[in-house]
Amino acid sequence: MSHAALLDAASHADPRLDGWLERYEGLLTRGESFQSCFYPGAERGNQTPLELVDPVTRPEPGLITRATRIAAMGSCFAAELKSWLIRHGYRFIEKERDKAAASEGGSAAYGLVYTTQGIRQHIEHAFGKWHPVEEYWKKDGVLTDPYRAMIEWGSVEEMRRERTEHAAAVREVIAEADVFIMTMGLVEAFTSTLDGSAFYRFPPRAEFDPRRHRPAWFGVERNLENLERAYSLMRAHNPRLRLVLTVSPVPLRASVHPLGAVVADEESKSTLRVAARIFCARHPEVVYFPSFEIVRKLEHRPYLDDNRHVKPEVVARIMRTFMMHFGDLPPTAVEAQARDDARFLARSRRSLEFSFRARYLRERILRALERAEHAGRRVALMGGGRHSVFIVERCGLPEAALARLVVLDDAPATAFIGPVPVLRPAEARPGDFDSVIASSDSMEAALLARARQWAASVGESGGPEVIALYEGLPEGPYAAADAA
Repeated sequence: MSHAALLDAASHADPRLDGWLERYEGLLTRGESFQSCFYPGAERGNQTPLELVDPVTRPEPGLITRATRIAAMGSCFAAELKSWLIRHGYRFIEKERDKAAASEGGSAAYGLVYTTQGIRQHIEHAFGKWHPVEEYWKKDGVLTDPYRAMIEWGSVEEMRRERTEHAAAVREVIAEADVFIMTMGLVEAFTSTLDGSAFYRFPPRAEFDPRRHRPAWFGVERNLENLERAYSLMRAHNPRLRLVLTVSPVPLRASVHPLGAVVADEESKSTLRVAARIFCARHPEVVYFPSFEIVRKLEHRPYLDDNRHVKPEVVARIMRTFMMHFGDLPPTAVEAQARDDARFLARSRRSLEFSFRARYLRERILRALERAEHAGRRVALMGGGRHSVFIVERCGLPEAALARLVVLDDAPATAFIGPVPVLRPAEARPGDFDSVIASSDSMEAALLARARQWAASVGESGGPEVIALYEGLPEGPYAAADAA
């Protein structure tokens, strides 16, 4: 085989070699377009401050837009991604919302899934391929799920019925998803000696039996096997599905590793990162996104006081980087988005202004909803952005009140915000509503004008009242701490 043929064969065998001659020339010349070849701060090759370093070298803009149906499964970092996407108006798939905390971390009530073995089990269960021998644990006379957090049953019959419903929900998630974000967290888990199934947590003392329960550390090959199995089932059910793979930057909480939790965490993340690298080389259509590297390598003090969970501003940086390279955020808009994220995070801190805002909005909207209930009508929120998400998810409105709410938006990015439907104004008849509220703190004037236009569109007398939430209120902050 000729030298050129050998080079070509090697390039096809390992995508990392694609374009290696150009990168070699870049190393020699230290060209600006080859800064990613140098570790940040290495000699004169890359002097960019860490907080400005962009580690993505294989972008695919437009993979995610506000029309894309997005699903997720994985560790607690998957929950952070979910929260950001919903808050910014993307179409995040949510099933089994009635199961509360069990559905908060992803698209269905599988709870937080820390290992690839757990991911595989959930996907196999959805398609009738996994039937654990140890079906439940008992706690104070109640049956609990060893494989999903916050799931309990009153009887074996209820358990089997709920599991059947859950399997159907996971199948729906996979069938509907255009993009599925999978976050790998750990390689350590307690497993059943009866069939090798991995539990979501260590067994409680009342259930623990060293003959049935043993810790396991899944190596690179086992993680690859789990990823291959889960991915093949997902693609067989939905061939158009695109997978985005990440490694969670959140350290493990505890370990029975003989060298302790710090060493176990390093071993865990290293194993997952190697498995991800090999898996993505096998499947070039799979996107690996370096959220792990951004947190661990490019941020100074990235964690909250618990030293585990990532600060919201770091999550915002990760998502801006992701949406610039794989979403619909133009590079020219990144700085504006950063300022917007900073303002939102400042408002969301538990300050006097935050508390006032939540309580004030709750009382104003409850009064409007009470009046609407007496009239047999509903209340509309004009605007489907972050402010409406805040009202629905953060103001503590009761379920009965939310049932009378509708969100109106001229270009809806999602069909629901929580349980509240999102409609175009043309799809809702003003005569069915007692009031319409301009739902924005930054664009209230524009939304008031749109609300008045819609309210008057049918020419009916006694149309919905148009309500301004912030007109006449003094601007915050209301304490020195709020400005921090």
